[in-house]
Amino acid sequence: MTGWAAHLVDAVLPRVPVRQWVLTVPYRLRYRLAWDHGLSRAVLLVYARVLASLTNQGLDGRIRGVVVIADMGPR
Repeated sequence: MTGWAAHLVDAVLPRVPVRQWVLTVPYRLRYRLAWDHGLSRAVLLVYARVLASLTNQGLDGRIRGVVVIADMGPR
């Protein structure tokens, strides 16, 4: 994971200020999202649209993002 993070910082993300947004979901929904990829994509699309409406969308009207789905293990 640290190698991937270093790659993002060194080669992918531009040298500009960035903002981190975190979406958390209830435990019961996490299991369903893990196995239903269509639902997961739909949730991420809605999340991206909400963030786009709340933030400056960039010069060309598009937001850019990196999505990391993390499993923090059992609760």
